[in-house]
Amino acid sequence: MSIYEYRVVPAPRAPAKEKGLKGTDVRFAATLSRVMNELGADGWEYQRAETLPCDERKGLTGRVETTQHVLIFRRERAQTAATGPQLGAATPPPRTDPAPRLVLDQTKRD
Repeated sequence: MSIYEYRVVPAPRAPAKEKGLKGTDVRFAATLSRVMNELGADGWEYQRAETLPCDERKGLTGRVETTQHVLIFRRERAQTAATGPQLGAATPPPRTDPAPRLVLDQTKRD
C-alpha cells in the first residue's frame, strides 16, 4: 500500500508578465504551468484545485469570510522503518525457539 504526502500551495492570483505573451488568459496559463512544472520537477504530482472558505480578521473584532484558491499536489513517501507496519505486509517468519509452555498449578483446586 502506498503512502503519500501532500503539499498545498496558493494558486496564483495574477499572471506574471512574460515576454512574447499577450492576453491575461495566456499569461495566467503560463504562470500556472510554471508553478506546476517546478513542483513536478521535485516529484510532486498535481491532483486538483480547490476553493475553500476562510475566516479572516477585519479590524479589531470583526471577521469576514473569504475564499482561498489552492493547488493540491502529492508524492509517494519513501518507506522507512519509522512508518511502522503496513497493511497487507508480509507475515513475520516462523519462530525458531520453542513456544512457551503453560504449566498448571495442581496444588490449588476449587
